[in-house]
Amino acid sequence: MDPTPEPPRTDYRALALQTRTEAVNGLSPGEARDAMAASIARIGAEVAAAKRWVGPDLRLVVLPEYVLTGFPMGEPVERWRDMAALAPDGPEYAALAAVAAREGLFLSGNAYESDPHFPELYFQASFVIDPAGAVVLRYRRLHSLYSPTPYDVWDRYLDVYGMDAVLPVARTEIGALACIASEEILYPELARALALRGAEVFCHSTSEVTSPALTPKQIGRRARAVENLAYVVSANSGGLHGIPIPGDSTSGGSEVVDYEGRVLAEAGGGESIVASAEIDLAALRRNRARPGMGNLPSRVKPALWADEYARHDVERPNGLDGRAPDRAWFAERQRASIARLAGPRRRGRPMGTIREEMPLLARHEGRWRGTYTYIDAAGTVTDRHESLLTCSLPEDGEYDYHQVNEYTWPDGRTETRVFPGVYRGGGHCAFDTERLRGEFWELDERVIYLNWIYKEEGEDLRLFELIHLSADGGHRSRVWQWIRDGACYQRTLIDEVKIE
Repeated sequence: MDPTPEPPRTDYRALALQTRTEAVNGLSPGEARDAMAASIARIGAEVAAAKRWVGPDLRLVVLPEYVLTGFPMGEPVERWRDMAALAPDGPEYAALAAVAAREGLFLSGNAYESDPHFPELYFQASFVIDPAGAVVLRYRRLHSLYSPTPYDVWDRYLDVYGMDAVLPVARTEIGALACIASEEILYPELARALALRGAEVFCHSTSEVTSPALTPKQIGRRARAVENLAYVVSANSGGLHGIPIPGDSTSGGSEVVDYEGRVLAEAGGGESIVASAEIDLAALRRNRARPGMGNLPSRVKPALWADEYARHDVERPNGLDGRAPDRAWFAERQRASIARLAGPRRRGRPMGTIREEMPLLARHEGRWRGTYTYIDAAGTVTDRHESLLTCSLPEDGEYDYHQVNEYTWPDGRTETRVFPGVYRGGGHCAFDTERLRGEFWELDERVIYLNWIYKEEGEDLRLFELIHLSADGGHRSRVWQWIRDGACYQRTLIDEVKIE
């Protein structure tokens, strides 16, 4: 009689490998690729040594956030994409897969990544590679202050990949794995959504400051573990080198946290394999199946919170559809979200805020026919053309103010420009298009003030405008001043009549 096969083991060792990060900032794309290859070779040797040190039951190794490159420090999106983003089928992933296959373990990490469906952007991706060298999980970070995310191209991203790829969980022989990137450990909704999809072990790649006192992310890891009855394997950098920031600013604190929020192992500063501990899936599953107050996942009310969350308008999707952002775009996005949170609310949304706090702007709604006249510093008319402007305050959608400018020249040339605006609260509205960026507010009951820059010109050229509305609301007089090097070299005079 054949012996009864042994059931698969439900316990193994996991390691948060605290290794240093060699930044690629300042390198050429070719030099950056060479640096990444050298980092992968070093990490491969460290993983091999760690397995000999920890033992053959080491089945999961988690690497720090952006361990191959460091993070962008002002580089434009296009440059960072070309020098630091991994292609999903590129040589860096192949080399990492070879490490996982050679050591017979699951390897999780985090890297900037390009995507042929969104060639103008990059994403920050967390991944899991299995012992056969296959990428079994790819998660693109959803919360990032200064990097593009799937939410910024939300409709297109869902059309290409679907929701399961947005919140992936890999069911493997070492449990159901999910990835959380860096500060996303502070967003309980993400971990809860992954746990509801079955995740048992959160692979948390991070690069964070540490302290003898509890940090927000340390608190977050314990909270996410308790809330979801899940393990958290969190790998922090073992130092960040090659940039002006002191190297040990992000060093230490890698840890393994169990499903009751207990820290099973924690590393000090520097490169280390100390953060290694046992993952006991059988115990976790027993706790998830046990009724009681501590079984928090079983007591969740998703429909209640779905209805409540749907009432609130904070950060909006699809802001980057078709274009690469600059750093100012990200800053303006957050300012707009803060303004929405601060504004008066009806049914949880800051509806009508711009009308209530910018009543003069509301009087400008409608269509305006006029003439633009450009005059140089000597008083010579350099250009004149007709205009038709449509101003509106949409009740819904991404923007709070919307303006369409249609220009017609005597020789038949035409041009159309669109200027969407976001209300920032406090009577201020901002606009940010491919060509220009600026803001405006009301000075009194008749005058609106604007200032802006053309992005191609940068801060060297600034424009200032005053718009005066007549008492009957039927006429507008507008003046632009074009200032370069502190002097006005051109003015634009605009006279308009409201036609509807």
